[in-house]
Amino acid sequence: MEPATDSTIVFEGDAGGLRQVGEAIKVFGSVVSRDISAEKSSVEGQPSGLVSINQGVSFKVTLVDKKGNRVTSSPKGKGIILFGVDISQNGKQQEQVKIEENQGKEGEFSVSFTPIAAGQHQISVSHKGRHFKGSPFRIEVVDRPKVVYRRDYNAVGTNPVLQLGSAGSGDSQFSHPFGVACNSRSDIIVAEYGNHRVQVFDKAGKFLFKFGSNGNGNGQFSNPWGVTVDPRNNQIVVADTSNHRIQVFDEKGGFIRAFGSSGSDDGQLSDPRGVVVDSQGNYFVSEYGNDRVSVFNSNGQFLRKFGSLGNGNGQLSAPIGIGLLSNGNIAVCENGNSRVFIFDSQGNFVRHVGVGQLSNPHHLFVDSDDNILVANCTSTNPVRVFKSDQEYFHHWSFRRSWRLHGS
Repeated sequence: MEPATDSTIVFEGDAGGLRQVGEAIKVFGSVVSRDISAEKSSVEGQPSGLVSINQGVSFKVTLVDKKGNRVTSSPKGKGIILFGVDISQNGKQQEQVKIEENQGKEGEFSVSFTPIAAGQHQISVSHKGRHFKGSPFRIEVVDRPKVVYRRDYNAVGTNPVLQLGSAGSGDSQFSHPFGVACNSRSDIIVAEYGNHRVQVFDKAGKFLFKFGSNGNGNGQFSNPWGVTVDPRNNQIVVADTSNHRIQVFDEKGGFIRAFGSSGSDDGQLSDPRGVVVDSQGNYFVSEYGNDRVSVFNSNGQFLRKFGSLGNGNGQLSAPIGIGLLSNGNIAVCENGNSRVFIFDSQGNFVRHVGVGQLSNPHHLFVDSDDNILVANCTSTNPVRVFKSDQEYFHHWSFRRSWRLHGS
């Protein structure tokens, strides 16, 4: 047949023949539709801190459709992967990726790879070019082994290893030093609630410099409480409590940015007291006044919030201290509910810690072994240490009246 210009070609199929074709196709398999939602699917458990060359890296991906239902790889478990993982360093494709569907957990996948080169790596997880929640994220790979210092808290003595400062407003003097953090050089960074400033010392306690003064301008403070360090670049992040904002400085104290304002709307803050930064540069801020945690991206733009006033699962009362676990979960100590609350990075309830064992806790610190140290508001047993991997925690108590000041 030779069709002419503007001819219309119509296929007239034989019904019996079409049925035979359909039966033949079934021998090879079936066509299945998967209505995946990149906006509802998520990446969790991203590694925090530094990663060494040849150290395995893993995280979790949860695949969800547009109706909010979890999506399996294929209806008959054939292992068809419905999302892409891209790992690049300086724009070049890097390590091979292993993706496995977690048995018995519908729509949940484990992704793993082993870095073979030092430097910053960007990991993207997407479907048809659209990123999942938590993607892209970055990790810093170093060419030295990762050293984990484990401490037996039962063996901790009553004499402090380092003690510095005295009451006052001069250099190396303090007025209500509520926030303490360390950078990658082990410099000690102290936020002073009473003196409206930040002081920095070397690891031996020698005064290096200070910055900030009382006020509401850029680089000024009003009762700063929590302080932390961005693990990617040593930037100093301060919860400027009475100014209801977060301020970010370079490692020398130079102002970079501020975000947040007084209020309860998205992106606003009320009495922020704790702040922590994850490996992607997201800021998690505990709001004492709003009974919640607000999350901002690395540019200070609002992402999400979780928590509300109450004592149930997912509820908070006067949260203060906040810390980051190695699996990306967030630990928050509640002054009002006298407990520690653990959420995943998306704000979903994981577990409670220290219920019935704490009294109006103020501050919290997570060590390199994921132990959670909590400053208890009591003259006896002021610091308690909890394991983070079980529902009810064994704990140690320090008899000496130490105060754990940190985020």
